[in-house]
Amino acid sequence: RPLRRRRMLFNRSGKSSGMTFTRSPDTSGTASSSPNTSFSTRWEVFEEFDLKTAVEFYRLKEAKIQKASTSSMSISRMETVKRVERRTKSELGQYKNGILFFKKLAIEIHFCNEHAVLHKKALVIGYAITVAMAVILVVLDNLFFMYENLVCGDDTPDVVFYCDTLFGPKEADRQNMFNFSYLFSVFGLNVLGVAVHFYIHQSERIQNKAWALVSANVVYLLEVILLIVLMVTLHSGDNFWPLKLMMWYMCLIMVSIWLTGFLFVQNLVLFLVGFCIYFPVTFGVATALDKNSQDQTVAQLDSLLTSSLYASTSHFIVFIHLSMLISSYMNERATRKRFFQRLMITLQQDRIILDKTKHGKLQKDLLFNMLPRTVVNQLEMQGYDTRSWEQLKVVSSRHQGVSIMFADIPQFDSFATAADPSSVMVYLNDLFELFDLLCDGYEVYKVETVADCYVAAVGVVTGNILNRKVSMSTFDEDLLTESQRNMAEPKSPATPSAMTHSPPGTSELIEAAEYNTGCLIEFSKAIIEQAQQVIQPILNTPTQIRVGVHTGPCMSGIVGTKNLRYCLFGDTMNTAARMQQNGLPNVIQASEVVQKLTPREQWEMRGMVEMKGKGTVKTWVLKPL
Repeated sequence: RPLRRRRMLFNRSGKSSGMTFTRSPDTSGTASSSPNTSFSTRWEVFEEFDLKTAVEFYRLKEAKIQKASTSSMSISRMETVKRVERRTKSELGQYKNGILFFKKLAIEIHFCNEHAVLHKKALVIGYAITVAMAVILVVLDNLFFMYENLVCGDDTPDVVFYCDTLFGPKEADRQNMFNFSYLFSVFGLNVLGVAVHFYIHQSERIQNKAWALVSANVVYLLEVILLIVLMVTLHSGDNFWPLKLMMWYMCLIMVSIWLTGFLFVQNLVLFLVGFCIYFPVTFGVATALDKNSQDQTVAQLDSLLTSSLYASTSHFIVFIHLSMLISSYMNERATRKRFFQRLMITLQQDRIILDKTKHGKLQKDLLFNMLPRTVVNQLEMQGYDTRSWEQLKVVSSRHQGVSIMFADIPQFDSFATAADPSSVMVYLNDLFELFDLLCDGYEVYKVETVADCYVAAVGVVTGNILNRKVSMSTFDEDLLTESQRNMAEPKSPATPSAMTHSPPGTSELIEAAEYNTGCLIEFSKAIIEQAQQVIQPILNTPTQIRVGVHTGPCMSGIVGTKNLRYCLFGDTMNTAARMQQNGLPNVIQASEVVQKLTPREQWEMRGMVEMKGKGTVKTWVLKPL
């Protein structure tokens, strides 16, 4: 058609223009075409039309359109993803750049709690390694002391001068007391830390397990302070105490930063407290002149050696500690980013699940309004697969003792013709909405509405349900009528009870039919009364309805695979419809079966009524108003 239309346009133009393409060879063996000049939208009569060129022109044009739409879709998708990420970040409260703290306190507490739980075993291992390193350092210090005694075993003046200058006077060093005090203190603090750690993680009263990290931080702070104070007060007589302090201090700091899972804030506190104690306590001792030596030269040399070692080790401690602090900062930043991304993914998943649950609930509620709950549950079990009759047949059932009601508005056709369709729809909605509100109170199931006709039933979905898989001859209308008649007859001693000759299940059927019919009659009286409250348009009169009721067996199920609708089938439906069609305004017309099942109602015999397809039927009427 486009080619034919282009050929028809050549008569309107007096110019001639064509389309030329240049073909470039392709390594893959295919030829790619690209336009060389502007494309013409018309052809002249004398031009030879090239179908291959036109097809290629349209193919390239289609490719350009598809490429443009794909790029626009990609840009739109990226913008949507970025918008969702920005909204999620603002809701979660992402931490500010450079500051390791989430904006929302709840997320920060959750992160700390999760971090503490993940490093529960690592913290215990850190406690054990701290004690093991303390033992190793004490052993090394004792070996160094043994080496010192071995070297300085001779009491000659040269050896004494050499040893006092290199190691310091032996009288000023209380090495054994330092080793015992520090080892005992470290062991006691770590045992206490492990006990507190297990108590926090095992206790149900403490919800936030991050307190285990806080307690461990306090333990390591005490160990650092204890190490510095004991080294200065008990071991400073050894000229190599700055070197020993550096080794012990760095071992303790490395364990606390790398093996315990401390957060950056905790490591920063350890750094600040450690140096606030380290420099004020050690500086005066390291730079003071050794007063324990009687020789002035030895005292000056001792002070020079100690000061030199102190200066070099202090710089090294600061550098290494800062490096480890930076490493802790980078590790925690990466950990927080991973936690935040996982939190975003979890939130998005929760939103998707919530939306799917909400949509599923809405769909299920909609199905519950269209189909009975048992049918919806059966369809759900088979995955809502309704493509064939075999899949829908399982929801069909045969019911006994079902009471069915039809109700409509007399002279509705003439009224609907004269009234506006929108006003008719609003009027019917107001009327049927009142009927719907009464259904649950009387255990009535609304089957359908067709124009002005309202169909309801009791005994199919609600009421006393009998849907056993029995043959049609077991429970039918004749049996119900006969059983009702036999039960109404007086029993004599010579005559056995009528129920003794009834088929099995007759008493159950009678009981169900009486209950279902009674509920539906009460509902019918209620809707006749409620209909009086709705004013009929144009006529401006209270609405009158006519009601037909019949009780008997029926079939229920879904017919067809499109626009699923729950339907009832059987002669009971036809009889109830005929009762309504031949009824009177504001009157309930029922069959003889209904009248016998509800003997307490004030029924009036209307007589024999001619009904289409049923012949002459004896009917009864009930006037609730």
